[in-house]
Amino acid sequence: MTSSMKGPSKKEASLSNQESAPSQPCPPGVATSEDDNSEEDLYRAAEDLEQERQEKSQPHAASLLPNSEEKSSVAAPECLLSYARREWKGNTAKSLLIRKGYEATAWVFESLRRVRGDNYCALRATLFQLLGQSRKVPAWLQDPEILKWPKQVQCVQDLVAQWRFPFGSRDGEGGAVERLERCLKLLRSRVDSQSPWASGMDKLLYFSELYQTDSGSELLFLPSQLQWLEAVECVHPAERERMCQQVFEGTLDEYEMLEALKFLMLHTAVQLHGAISKGLRVPEFCWLLFARDTSKCPRTFFTNHLRHVGFSGGLEQVEMFLLGYSLQQTIQVYRLYKTDSEEFVTYYPDDHKPDWPCLSLVTEDDRHYNILVPKQDKQLYSKFDESGRSKMNHPSGSQAQKQHVTRL
Repeated sequence: MTSSMKGPSKKEASLSNQESAPSQPCPPGVATSEDDNSEEDLYRAAEDLEQERQEKSQPHAASLLPNSEEKSSVAAPECLLSYARREWKGNTAKSLLIRKGYEATAWVFESLRRVRGDNYCALRATLFQLLGQSRKVPAWLQDPEILKWPKQVQCVQDLVAQWRFPFGSRDGEGGAVERLERCLKLLRSRVDSQSPWASGMDKLLYFSELYQTDSGSELLFLPSQLQWLEAVECVHPAERERMCQQVFEGTLDEYEMLEALKFLMLHTAVQLHGAISKGLRVPEFCWLLFARDTSKCPRTFFTNHLRHVGFSGGLEQVEMFLLGYSLQQTIQVYRLYKTDSEEFVTYYPDDHKPDWPCLSLVTEDDRHYNILVPKQDKQLYSKFDESGRSKMNHPSGSQAQKQHVTRL
């Protein structure tokens, strides 16, 4: 996919796979696009749309917090091949295909982490990888105006006031704008906590400014954040692991950070749509994002799609591009049901692979995502190509020979 272009082709407009790529059709009573008689979401089959509508019409639980028996949102690493054999027994065509995909993936990754299977799973898996692998502070995180973005979006688009929060409000938290500011502040503190600093004092001074009140006389640290400040030199894998596990325990902090990711996606969508309106060049996925009848502008994208993520649906494939672009991370996804095809490994987005960090996930159906843990020895990376097929290097001779691809 190229980095920018003026408009999509018909072939590109069918990016999402109808039988497996999830979508967020318009629920009852929610505004769609300017045309009430527009066609159904081009990313879903009619029966899927009806099922989504029925689910969204039902009341949602006031809290998504897990019970004590399932406290951890991200499981410990387990052997990739053992997981595949346990979960995909039998000899059906699908079981064989998925196991084959896991076998190809296992040449690069030795383990996976299971992620809680709610509608936040794509966001949660991405955030875990971001915190676990971050080696430098992303550019968006260094923007001094980041905490003002919720108020700016509310003033321009009047959308933030409609935000849905899956957790109870904290005392004195304020309205939606203030709550999103807190979510962004918490996300920034966590990502910064995982990034290298010159010294512990540098980080302490930074956080002192970050959490200082308007009067400049009080610090608003949470106990969990103080624990992170103690680990300013978090460079050892075991220490970084401990820090991540403290975050992903199904607490309010975790869900606030996931909502912060959603807001970053909305903020980016507003910017990209504005660039389109001005005739500027934008990433190719923007044309797909705003080609849907239920997502022709930031307002309908938020109302019909993003607002429901975490509640009654997850991210669609085209929205994974937006997530990666918003975080300035390349999200590499091994799509096992696409084994033996060019879409086996997909990058969201795919035009910044050389210059953006890479986060690796795996999915069996484009709906639920788990986390991949890489091998320490990378010498076997070339054993399989990006379609999941094994490769054989044949000796060159005087006669030109075709390279044969041997299937697993």
